[in-house]
Amino acid sequence: MNAALNLTWSEAFSVGHDGLDDDHRRLIKAINDICEAYHARRPPSFVHSLLKALERETEKHLKHENAVMLAMCADGEWPVPGEAKAMAEKAVQDHIAEHERNFARLQAIMRAESPTAVCAASHLCMELRQWFVDHAVKYDSHLKAIFQAV
Repeated sequence: MNAALNLTWSEAFSVGHDGLDDDHRRLIKAINDICEAYHARRPPSFVHSLLKALERETEKHLKHENAVMLAMCADGEWPVPGEAKAMAEKAVQDHIAEHERNFARLQAIMRAESPTAVCAASHLCMELRQWFVDHAVKYDSHLKAIFQAV
């Protein structure tokens, strides 16, 4: 696979929490491993094992992120006073619900493709990369401000 097509770590993927940023790095590696295996025409069983590993790693990450946010909320670490705390707690619940949709989207991407041809594999890799960027940038970027404020 062309290394230029690999996802590479960017500060845009950082949320400012070492553990969650490490999770994001592992997700990037898992996606790159899948794409490299497809392009190297590795056996379908091997690629399937990599897809399942990505699914497990994603589930673990989302649970970790949920736990971090819930702990901050429960411990009163949110950098918001009084009534704004209720809004912050609602934002956490909305973010957790988004994680459920995000995980379902990943599973749908994985089910929709059974790439045996290079073009199908390229499409799957593009979808996986976009899924990650959406998660890390579109949905998690606001967490950076929260972690920096705490």
